Amino acid sequence: MALFPHAWPRSEGDPFDSQLMTEDYYHGLLPREDIVEMLEKNGDFLVRVSIPEPNQPRQFILSVMQDESTKHEGIRHFCIQVSVAGFMLEESPPFNSIVTMVNHFLNSKESITKRYPCSLQNAITRRLWQLKHEFIHPEKKLGEGAFGEVQAGQAFVNGDIKKVAIKLAKMRSITKEQIREFMMEARVMRGMNHPHVVKFYGVAAFQDPLLLVMELVDEGSLDKILIKKQLNMKTKTEFCVQAAWAIEYLHSIQLMHRDIAARNCLVNAGKLKISDFGLTSKGTEVAMDPKKKVPVRWMAPEAMESFKYTTKCDVWAYGILCWEIFSDGQMPYNMLPPQAVVEKIKAGFKMDFPQGTPTCFTKLTHDYIWLKEEKHRFTMVEVVLWLEKVTGIHRAGTTTEDRRKRGSFTSPSTASTVNSDGRRTPERVHVDKYARNERLSKRSAKSSKKVVPQKKYNKKAPKIVHKKTHTNDD
Repeated sequence: MALFPHAWPRSEGDPFDSQLMTEDYYHGLLPREDIVEMLEKNGDFLVRVSIPEPNQPRQFILSVMQDESTKHEGIRHFCIQVSVAGFMLEESPPFNSIVTMVNHFLNSKESITKRYPCSLQNAITRRLWQLKHEFIHPEKKLGEGAFGEVQAGQAFVNGDIKKVAIKLAKMRSITKEQIREFMMEARVMRGMNHPHVVKFYGVAAFQDPLLLVMELVDEGSLDKILIKKQLNMKTKTEFCVQAAWAIEYLHSIQLMHRDIAARNCLVNAGKLKISDFGLTSKGTEVAMDPKKKVPVRWMAPEAMESFKYTTKCDVWAYGILCWEIFSDGQMPYNMLPPQAVVEKIKAGFKMDFPQGTPTCFTKLTHDYIWLKEEKHRFTMVEVVLWLEKVTGIHRAGTTTEDRRKRGSFTSPSTASTVNSDGRRTPERVHVDKYARNERLSKRSAKSSKKVVPQKKYNKKAPKIVHKKTHTNDD
């Protein structure tokens, strides 16, 4: 069933085989990183197209697991040659179609090469996240992304028509590396499931353009909302807490966002969602490319000096996001050029929050987040626990027992303790009276954009002992 058959006209030079398109073992453009997860047993196979080289046509490729004992090293990739005689492998006779060729080797079980035994045994079918273009319909341009347009539209997903946002990437207008980055973003988003992270529906990669399909969060980006609307303190506080939940979740599944900012948050029906995972990396530490431009106004000082990004850099950027929210979308360090920003951050400068900002956020950022020594900086788990205690805001459906399992601040008279997982939790911050006085859900005062020095918090918080961060980058 093709719901929107005319939505995506086929590009000139796009490799196309109408018979092959109907076969579930045809996966379109599929990077090798995804193939490794699909081909597990000897004889597992699929057909795909290559990522194009500049000014070169794409090729059909037959990928087969030849030796499962060596895992991904045992996968062989055979280019399917096209000539006037038909379709063929390097040592095979020509066939009138790719489907005919595959059926021949699948039924005969003969090796597709004489160099080593390699037969077709089991066709690996498409996953649910691999969408067809004819099931996706663009309706309205929303803006420009890193690789091309972003459009609102509809898509037939899992038996239902949903309103979606569609990221487009035209393969002939972007580099091979950008195509890999686009597909990497899709691969990263597949494993996410959180109410404050934009939901991924699938990727369409059977023809040009590539399409990344996700839920439509239609109120728009947070940076624009902060400028256009006068949000009250309750809403701003809720947004900060929701963002903290989302980042804590990403870290829990071994992901670093690496581009946390108001521009990469979307809002709908009072709910904030983290989006844009183009720079997201697996693990807890990754080397940065010194040649690539970086958002220095959101960058932690250690990343500027060592060109290594860790989860603690996400924590620093989260503090900048909170400042953006309470500053109504102003640019961080907005009176300074980029080089001066770098010098200020390295020197330990901390931005003041506007007048009217709840002092708990000044306390949180200045005392626990914007710390030059990353080992003294809060983790996102600690940020969330601190905020939930101070604001009284807890995620829907959680119980006291749930929070206890995640870890919590202990009583003031008790020293820092060690959880069952071996990670230390800090002593409880004295916030009970403070939390009652600052319960923002009952306040309606409007924030002012005037920046003034903050009052000092009269309680000295104990030193936090952190577990050492281990590298787990792949």
